Amino acid sequence: MAKAEAEKTYARIAPTEPECHPPAVNAGELKWQSKSKKQVRAAKAMPKWQALLMVAAIGAAFLFGAGLIFWTQAPAAVRCDRVSRDRVDVTVECRFLGFHTISTETVPDVINAFGVREAGSKKSGSGSSFSQNVLLLNPRQGAQRRASGIASQLNRPRAMARQIDEFINVSSERSLTLWYVPWLLHLLALPFVFVALLMLFVLGKGLLL
Repeated sequence: MAKAEAEKTYARIAPTEPECHPPAVNAGELKWQSKSKKQVRAAKAMPKWQALLMVAAIGAAFLFGAGLIFWTQAPAAVRCDRVSRDRVDVTVECRFLGFHTISTETVPDVINAFGVREAGSKKSGSGSSFSQNVLLLNPRQGAQRRASGIASQLNRPRAMARQIDEFINVSSERSLTLWYVPWLLHLLALPFVFVALLMLFVLGKGLLL
């Protein structure tokens, strides 16, 4: 009984904590806050012309990279022409994408051809060296000539040399055309082409919107 009366007395004299209510916000202040957030987002957003310019620059860079690979690793056409019974001229043409001629070199009166593996520079810290098979043309007069644009880790230059020898010594045909295409390096350029086309698509879509 005494304990219950003591609790009632404590409840009457104990300080009561004020209730916490969130500050009242009127509609005008909410509208101003929403407007300020939109302004901040608009300020952070990149202008359309600047975004399109960046897309165009990226596309141009990747397109240049692909073009550089296709230009420096252009396919080579080796044409053998039988000028007379005892003379065969060999012309090597490097063609961009197989169509546009970049360079032309003619070796007159070739008597044989062979493919050899050139010794490359040694790698640092090891005894191995990087070398490639190349096509060499041996004229009747003058120094031995290396066919420009034909160098591979594979045996394609050696196979071409055997075909040229057969044409010179065995065949009676008037002409022979052989192709050398560095397919692996051309495949490496395909991702550059894909990204360039993708950037071109994005740029065209952005201009139309």
